[in-house]
Amino acid sequence: VLGFIIGIFLPAVILYISNERDNVVILKDLKWLYETITVQLQAGLHIQQALAESEGLIKNKRLKMALHTLVERLMKGEDMAMSLTGFENSFRNNYVSSFCLILRQMQDSGYAVKLLEDIRLQIEEMERMQLHKKKEALEMQLQIFQMLLFIGVLVLVMYGCITAAIQNINYL
Repeated sequence: VLGFIIGIFLPAVILYISNERDNVVILKDLKWLYETITVQLQAGLHIQQALAESEGLIKNKRLKMALHTLVERLMKGEDMAMSLTGFENSFRNNYVSSFCLILRQMQDSGYAVKLLEDIRLQIEEMERMQLHKKKEALEMQLQIFQMLLFIGVLVLVMYGCITAAIQNINYL
């Protein structure tokens, strides 16, 4: 029974952890994607060309493969909304969802550059927050290490004092 319960929940937990780890790793590439798409759209490239050119700059394999599939579907003439839905479903990431939403809105209004820039700035802020969290975690580890070192020295001093006291008692 326990094995059955573990067998049911373990894959979901592993997928969740894997996705969360990927979201952290993908963040830098997403920022780069936002920047390059923004510049290319400002230069007058069509969104399909901008996506195709941005694809080669992405380092994360999962994001690169999903972007490649998106570009392929668009080049085959598939509907932008359907292609973006497929791309978005490849991830559970708010920034990917925002990216797809902006591109959908661009199809309707033709205006996406400002939105892409705003999301890029949000990603930069998120990177700063993650860096701050890592810094705090390292500081906490350092404090714990210092405390353990202090306790170790204190124990050695106490041991030395007790040993000396016992020797003095035995000497008398």
